[in-house]
Amino acid sequence: MGLIFKNETFRDDFSFSNSPAAIQRFPFPFHEDKYMYSVNMEPHTAGPKGSVLEFPIDVDEHYVAEMADRALVLKEDPMRFQALPHMMLAQWDALEYIMTSMAAAHPEHFTLHRDGDNWHWINRPLDIENRFIFGDASTLPYQPLEYIGRQCQGDFSLQDQRDNNLWLDAGRTRLVAIGCGDPRTCTRVTSYCTLDRSARPTPAAWRRYREPRSRRCP
Repeated sequence: MGLIFKNETFRDDFSFSNSPAAIQRFPFPFHEDKYMYSVNMEPHTAGPKGSVLEFPIDVDEHYVAEMADRALVLKEDPMRFQALPHMMLAQWDALEYIMTSMAAAHPEHFTLHRDGDNWHWINRPLDIENRFIFGDASTLPYQPLEYIGRQCQGDFSLQDQRDNNLWLDAGRTRLVAIGCGDPRTCTRVTSYCTLDRSARPTPAAWRRYREPRSRRCP
């Protein structure tokens, strides 16, 4: 059975609830009888079929409602998305990874057509369809990470590696309890896409940007 997206809210009347199926796929139990509110970075390992870890980018019954609330949050507080200029390559890298992952995992909901740098993205649940030039931010309504971040559950940041450390140089957050919208001052977010200097960017990003980039600190 395909996903059935719920019509619910996360404010005012707060009609959010989990269906029995959503409760069953929640990643419990924890491995021990205590829990510390924290985040961690680790490679994604595919989980059992139907679990929240089956695909790199999970989509569940709350998807449409969460994206509607995210749009309201960003309208009220645009600073929830910020990116330093030298992170543009990483933004395109993240956009490619997220789009290809979502289209591969849920082809009935998401489609990505690529003809060189001419891309065509279709998001059926949100009624979004855009044709754009990969690598040309002027052909998108938002910066690449914000554009795809408005269509993806979870909060994301992009890390830049320098001085033997990871720097949060781009990010988009919605959940104020565990994130902040200014990567210059806050490092607590819920999900990470890490751009490791030792790893190659995704193929399209690598083709588009080969020139050296600034290594300025915030």
